[in-house]
Amino acid sequence: MSNYIESPDNQRFKAWLKLLRHKYRERQQEYLIEGSNILRDALGANAEIKELLICYRDKNGYNLSSYVSPEMAEALQEAGVKVFFLSEALFDRLQDTENGRDIIAVVKMQGFENFDDVRAFHEKHNDLVGHCDTDEHTSGICQGSNERSRNVIVLDRLQDPGNIGTIIRTCDGSGFMAVIVMKGTADVYSSKVIRSAAGSLFRVPIIRLDSNEELLRLVRDNKLSLVATGFDTDNYYFDEKLDSDIALVIGNEGGGISKEIFDAADRIVKIPMFGEIDSLNAAVSAGIIMYESMRQRKQAE
Repeated sequence: MSNYIESPDNQRFKAWLKLLRHKYRERQQEYLIEGSNILRDALGANAEIKELLICYRDKNGYNLSSYVSPEMAEALQEAGVKVFFLSEALFDRLQDTENGRDIIAVVKMQGFENFDDVRAFHEKHNDLVGHCDTDEHTSGICQGSNERSRNVIVLDRLQDPGNIGTIIRTCDGSGFMAVIVMKGTADVYSSKVIRSAAGSLFRVPIIRLDSNEELLRLVRDNKLSLVATGFDTDNYYFDEKLDSDIALVIGNEGGGISKEIFDAADRIVKIPMFGEIDSLNAAVSAGIIMYESMRQRKQAE
């Protein structure tokens, strides 16, 4: 079969193998996902799936429906996704886990440069953020069909893939509009982040910025309140208005928020802590504040 690949010298295989490296992912603007569950999430979010790679099994042959559900097979065929069957030896070289998954997909990165792109994405997915006229903008909730807020979260040089993926997933669950990823943050398209995000990577727009100046301009142009966490403040997070129109900054696990961003913050809030600890895990801190924001929105309904 022409779509069966067993030679490590095959040019397509070599290209897929390179996608395990951050540099090549950035160059190609593509990344790999593993397993039928996350593939289902990608299809549900209308992610652009370029190619499907299947670990060939003699008992299943070349029948796509033997590897995925009939519904998924139909969706893949309608989308015109190219399907390739790989020998087990080659397929194992592309896997990042040892869970015996038989499916890998090549997915196109989505490019988001500003909030107009983000709004268009949510409108397309019937997950409206709503529109606030910038001339008459207030900090109230911008209602949309699914009441997603105009809140965003900013990842300032986070390094732990588990934290990043968990924050993206929590962002999705708490109704935040987007994730802003600052330069110096670990790769959001690494396999560990993708697993931790559990499908939310396809539903939450990612805006990647190269400088603090870009962040501050984006925040000001969209009239968001820049909220940072810190210790030297009397403002507890639950006493602040966080329901909508905030850009919540989560800093590096060891170094915290960069000085330029911290100094530009409109508000500094803290999470009360008891005992001997002086800080919480970055994803835990983010989750606490994001769900306080959701609580406030629900309470205001």
